[in-house]
Amino acid sequence: MASFPEQEALSKVDTRSTSSWLRRSLIALTILFWILIGLIILLFLRMVFWPILLFLIAAAFAYILFPLVTYFRRFMPRFLAILVTYIVVLIGISLLLYFIAVPVVQQVISLIHSLQAFNAAVQAEKYNALTQILNNLGISQNLLVESNYTLISQLQDLIAGIRPLVGSLFTLLIEVIIVSSTSIYLIVDGPRVIYWLKNSTPLKRRAGISLLVESLDRILGGFLRGVLFLATLMGVITTIGASIIGVPFPLLIGVIVFITEWIPQLGAYISGAIGVLFALTQGWQVALIYGIFASVVQGVLDAQVLAPRILGRSIGLHPVIVLFSLLIFGTLFGLLGAVLSIPITGVASVFVYASWKAWQKSHSDQFPQEGEKKEAISE
Repeated sequence: MASFPEQEALSKVDTRSTSSWLRRSLIALTILFWILIGLIILLFLRMVFWPILLFLIAAAFAYILFPLVTYFRRFMPRFLAILVTYIVVLIGISLLLYFIAVPVVQQVISLIHSLQAFNAAVQAEKYNALTQILNNLGISQNLLVESNYTLISQLQDLIAGIRPLVGSLFTLLIEVIIVSSTSIYLIVDGPRVIYWLKNSTPLKRRAGISLLVESLDRILGGFLRGVLFLATLMGVITTIGASIIGVPFPLLIGVIVFITEWIPQLGAYISGAIGVLFALTQGWQVALIYGIFASVVQGVLDAQVLAPRILGRSIGLHPVIVLFSLLIFGTLFGLLGAVLSIPITGVASVFVYASWKAWQKSHSDQFPQEGEKKEAISE
């Protein structure tokens, strides 16, 4: 039978182990609770995705057009500058729809017919050399035909989805008016709100709020204007290059490059692979030339020269975080989610960074090295 001191020692050990177990359990339950809250928020956002998307489009228009409004304000009043800006944008979008959207739809329809003819030729055994090479790679003729039929079906669904969009002109007009009106209000009142947040909020929170506002403006403005410039430039260069090389559907390839350019890290690989597949229909020599062209333009000029200088400083996200956010938002919301994943993650990172700085400042005794760094810098 244990003596009284031994019983007291055992009780202390049991109490410590129980307390440690409870603390770990509470930490685990807290993490699970916040994960659950995050999932509920994501599901709610998925339910109201379309209104949020319209607001984000309006905010993107405001960020993109604000420098143009600022430029016109040098020569005219603000109201007139906003009116002239939107008239110029309306004319530009109308020209794009006429000269780009209509030919792209025609090229998609032509691509569908080409794929159908290719399937018929494969089934008639007119491409024995190609099917033999694919068989050696483990791709049977039936799998090739079924894959083409799946692609044809998706392209047909894409064309079919455009018709209801054009047909419901009343709904489309309302959404355009909502987006335009919201973006105008953001352009007019956005600077006032930013000024109020920086100068009229409580002094205790003013530094953190200023950091948050400036970081949001830097990330959103830099990302949107930078990607729009890069996407337009890469789309034009690729269209011209594909036309000169002799790749079919060059305008369609340029539009694909423009869209995928909004997907960092992966967009260039997706559009490059699609362009090489198009070029293969003209022979391996054309595909090789286009592959070299795409590698130089998208792999060197875009990824190594332009993107780091234009987007690197504005976004400031680690590639692992970029890929993880692409995976999550792409799975939940499809292509639009993948396109919006980077600015959303950038905004979230700003909130996390601002919260961390505020907590660090309120618990300065836990970070003595920060004070030492400041002293060293001042010296």
